[in-house]
Amino acid sequence: MSSIIRQKVGDKIYLYESVSFRNADGKPRNKRIPIGKIDPVTGNPIYKPEYLADMAKKGTPIEIPTTTMMFSIDDIQHSSIKDYGAF
Repeated sequence: MSSIIRQKVGDKIYLYESVSFRNADGKPRNKRIPIGKIDPVTGNPIYKPEYLADMAKKGTPIEIPTTTMMFSIDDIQHSSIKDYGAF
């Protein structure tokens, strides 16, 4: 059985696919395969192209969140006024 593991290294967070199995002695072991990282700005996963191709070949869907954000017209007007010094 496999699962996705997050591991923080310094200020970056990496994603690994962890596969659990038992070795010849019967002891549990894990094999981790790096599959991507977390974008520090948006917090969304950034998958490696090889991992996406492998999942597409297997037919497993992967949800890739969008980075679009909803803004109201007031938010845009206020940010434009502040940024450009219109008033």
